[in-house]
This record gives sequence, structure tokens and C-alpha cells, in this order.
Amino acid sequence: MAVLLVALLFRVLDIFVFRLDERWGEILLSKSLTLVLVLGAVLATGRDLQALGLRGTGMGPFLAVSIVGLIGIFGFALSLQILAIRLQGSDAKVSFEAVDPKTSLTGGIDFVLLLVLGNAINALAEEGLFRGLLQPELEARLGLWPAVTLQAVLFGLWHLVWPVKIVFVGQTTVAAAFSSGLALLMGSSVAGGAFGLLYHITQSLWVPIAVHFLNNCFYNFVHIRTDTGLDKNVLLMQTVATVGLVALVPLLRVVAR
Repeated sequence: MAVLLVALLFRVLDIFVFRLDERWGEILLSKSLTLVLVLGAVLATGRDLQALGLRGTGMGPFLAVSIVGLIGIFGFALSLQILAIRLQGSDAKVSFEAVDPKTSLTGGIDFVLLLVLGNAINALAEEGLFRGLLQPELEARLGLWPAVTLQAVLFGLWHLVWPVKIVFVGQTTVAAAFSSGLALLMGSSVAGGAFGLLYHITQSLWVPIAVHFLNNCFYNFVHIRTDTGLDKNVLLMQTVATVGLVALVPLLRVVAR
């Protein structure tokens, strides 16, 4: 838990003091420091990285099913949202472009590479922190389901810095931020629970890391453009895609058999 608090301090400083998200579209500093912190916490106790869950043996089938399943989930969510928008009488089409959804920053190939790098470091750091370190510690004390649930809720709370940030910089009202924050808390907690179960089933961090990375890349690079702009009124897509992460759990249970 101490590692989580230090990592949160890094995150708060990066977002509210250094504000690197506004300059780069990525908080690479705190993500990198969190990854170093997680790796250091493991190595400092004399354990190797396998103790963190970085085990690759036998992961091929799990990764293949996860990636194919995730592509199917994203495709279904995207198609459903476009259909819903068109039924309302508006035009909608898929748009592939590099956009940071938190800051709306865009860019060319250099920005694409920055987002990919940020997503890779983020997936490694957050999965290492919440699933690699926190979940086993909680499971040893509380059991599987309380551990998965608690780390998922903490993962959801971890993301609430963003609605707080947009109030902090004057981009929205407290009431609007509360509404978006509640949706973010619920969505991130569901995703965190799914990642925790994927880790439990495979006993490896590589599967949740891959799913987490692809999930974030989807929101960075695949968008819906409508008459009113980019990614307007796409709550249906986001909800279906997030709930779809949970559908990977029974798929991987079948593979585990």
C-alpha cells in the first residue's frame, strides 16, 4: 500500500504541478517513475520479476484469445455506436487519428509514437502496481474476491485525478466533473476487476498488460466523427467496450482448461 501512495504522489505532481499532460499529451514522468518504483519494490525484497507475475511460459494461447476477443469487442462496440448515431439522423464514420482524449491534443507520427510509448509504460506500471503487487497482497489477507474487488475500486479511484484536473484548470463545473467522474470511476473499476481476474486465471501479468495496452490504444487511435465533432455522444461505445472486457474472463477460463 505504501508503494501505491508514493505512486499517487508522483501522479498528482505530474498532473497538477508539472502538467506534462498539457504539453505532451502524456504524463510520461509519473508513469516511468511508477514503473521504476514497482520494479524496485520487488527487487528490494530479493525476489525476481516472476514474483511480480512477469511469467511468459504458456501464455501464447491466452494472449491470442485475448487479442482476438478484444478486437471483436471493440469492433462490436464501434459498430453499435455508429448505428445508434445514424438511427438518430446524424452521420457518423470511423476516424483513425492520434488524439489524447483527456487533453484533445493531436499530432502526427511523432505523437503516435509518444502515445504508444506512454500506453506501454502505463500498462506495465499500472498492472505491476495494482495486479502484480497489490492484488496478491490483498488476496493473502482477504481472499480472492475481496482482493479483486478492492484493487478494482482503488484502480477506479486512481483515475479520478482527471475530472478533478479539468475543474482545477477551469474547463468544467464541479457538477459536470462529478457526473463524468462517477462514470469514470465505474468504468475504470469494471476494467480493473476484469484485469484482476485475467491475472488470476493466467497467473501472469502479460495478458492484462496486453489487454490494458490495446484498450488504451483503441481510445487514442480509433474514433467516431459525427456532424458535431470527434467522439461526441459515444457513451454507448465506451460502456459496451468496458463491459466487454469482462467477457474475456470466461473465454480465458475455457483456454485454461
